Amino acid sequence: MSSLGSTLSICVMGNWRALLRDKSVVKKYLFVAYTIFIVWYTLLKREPRGAERVFKPELFWAIRAWVVNPTVVNKVEAVQYLLNILFFIPYGLLFPWKDNWKRVFVTALVLSVFIELSQFIFNLGWCEVDDVISNTLGAMIGWGVIRQISRKVEMDPHRRAWEE
Repeated sequence: MSSLGSTLSICVMGNWRALLRDKSVVKKYLFVAYTIFIVWYTLLKREPRGAERVFKPELFWAIRAWVVNPTVVNKVEAVQYLLNILFFIPYGLLFPWKDNWKRVFVTALVLSVFIELSQFIFNLGWCEVDDVISNTLGAMIGWGVIRQISRKVEMDPHRRAWEE
């Protein structure tokens, strides 16, 4: 709470340079902004569907359907797995508490379940277990990528002190 208070006081005083120098604050703002974007894109932007609610508990149903019957419709449904993974990679990249993979996993899982249940309750889309898996996997991939990059940067002997 004290960092929020100091951030607000910096903003009120108009000292934007100090705010931008504090990279942890900027990273947290970016993470919150992307999380809001995810909620907007998956829930707030959508209109309720006219059809009945759909809950798909079967795992990887679209991929299986595409393998058995390779139509354009089945391909589009199967590609949705990849799009969900790609959509959540920035969530893992921007996750501000990178010390523990369990935090990333649990928060991505909770956000995904929240989205899917909301889509079901408000009839904004299909509620699919596969989406929860794909979204969580995307966040974990993003976390793994940024974790590897961070390790490489920490081990770089040519890294300048002012970049820290």
